[in-house]
Amino acid sequence: MELIQIIQHYYWEVYNRHYSIGVIKKSWLARKYCPITLFKNDIEDAKLTSVFDIDEWEQIKAEGLSISDDVYQSLYLYHLNLQRVNYEKIITINTEETFNSFELELLQKEVLNYMHKKQIVIETLPTSNVRIGHHNDYSSYHLWNWLEWENEGCPLPPIVVGTDDTGIFATNILNEFANIYCYLTNSGRTNHNKAFDIIKKLDYNSQVYKFT
Repeated sequence: MELIQIIQHYYWEVYNRHYSIGVIKKSWLARKYCPITLFKNDIEDAKLTSVFDIDEWEQIKAEGLSISDDVYQSLYLYHLNLQRVNYEKIITINTEETFNSFELELLQKEVLNYMHKKQIVIETLPTSNVRIGHHNDYSSYHLWNWLEWENEGCPLPPIVVGTDDTGIFATNILNEFANIYCYLTNSGRTNHNKAFDIIKKLDYNSQVYKFT
């Protein structure tokens, strides 16, 4: 119940409206719809737009989204430029405001287990993840948690290693694997043989799940 109240509180902060958690959830899921199509009430008008897609139109109508619906109104607020000022405000939230660190770890494992069941692959990009995320170095990189939890028997989805465009970060896929290997061995987390086994598995996953 506390989590629902917190979600509704921040929703009010942004949109100055109170909706049930069910409406908020449906609105969040319906962000996938093109707003140009979504806010057209007549199919003939919708067909005149360059983005019209009959399948999307039928999905919107099947969900019952109309101007009198709370989900529709919530989505309208989401796409309204006037709300973007509140939506884009930078705020600070206490990490343990709702869940403590132990509970957060359990939730992460549940999400990973769900991804495992659905065969959803995780792509991890060491250089950009560390640079963009709240990390000072590789010591707090989330890949180490995943490897540790896998050793504990937690079901994990396949993990592949990726890299950013060299125009964004001065790196390449060889460097990314090297960063993982060097940290695992230099930090004392594992020996060279086990580090090689980890690299082999990550490389194998990359070969299996590559796009080309």
